[in-house]
Amino acid sequence: LAANRINYIAGIFNGTTNYIFTKMFREGLTFEEALKLAQLNGFAEADPKFDIEGIDAANKLSILSSIAWSRWVKLENIYCEGVSSVDPIDIKFAYKEFGCIMKLLGVARRKGDTVELSVRPSLISKDHLFSSVENEFNSILLNGDSSGEIMLYGKGAGGPAAASAVVSDIMFLARQVAAGTDGSVPYVNNKGNEPLMFTVIGGHEGRYYLRFTAVDKPGVLSKITSILAKHKVSIADLFQNEPLENRDNCIPILMVTHTVKEALLRNALKEINKLSIIKSKSVLIRIEDMSA
Repeated sequence: LAANRINYIAGIFNGTTNYIFTKMFREGLTFEEALKLAQLNGFAEADPKFDIEGIDAANKLSILSSIAWSRWVKLENIYCEGVSSVDPIDIKFAYKEFGCIMKLLGVARRKGDTVELSVRPSLISKDHLFSSVENEFNSILLNGDSSGEIMLYGKGAGGPAAASAVVSDIMFLARQVAAGTDGSVPYVNNKGNEPLMFTVIGGHEGRYYLRFTAVDKPGVLSKITSILAKHKVSIADLFQNEPLENRDNCIPILMVTHTVKEALLRNALKEINKLSIIKSKSVLIRIEDMSA
């Protein structure tokens, strides 16, 4: 890909969280149950924070982005959100009502001289290739201006897979040391003439899945949609389910937005969450369309 201008990098970079989401989706497990199963099967550490808080995936995205654009992309440039707060009900609703699968995605997208970087639970279409990447497997999708899309796939967690990657790195470095070329041709020179700026999370644009948990009475939907409209948030799809028995008989209101700047949407949710009709914090999940 050396001859390409990289448009975007997207990936399921962490086998632990992918295993957890697969079990939550396929077997209806809670996050805690799926994490315990991952630990029992050797796919999660005793202290899983590095994986479930998205730190591992953010580090990997940082390395790949730095190589792709020959600039040091630091962790502080990447918006990072973990998976521990994901509710199984959103995995269920997103698939049943909107045909989307939940994954922890790392995404770096370049637009001119700016780059959007994020690691967060995201939704993808059930028809996308990433939707079939399950359990401890990882996958990376790269898009170059000449190559188009290239996808890589393989195990991302477990003893043998991790050991293979570590030994490979040691062998690569040993060859360079033996040849006396170590450090002479760095992957990242950080001295290019092209400026590179990073977009804060509020500046990201895309489509989003929303879930509101509200009391079951007339006028609720109109109050929510009027606030969204005030903040220039347009709704592409909407579904209102029956009251949930184990959640004080509140109703879940599900929406998918048209493309919108995230700052506008977050401001709208802050106002909606203050309404007395809203009984729990509203849920916002990015829908990734995987385009340049």
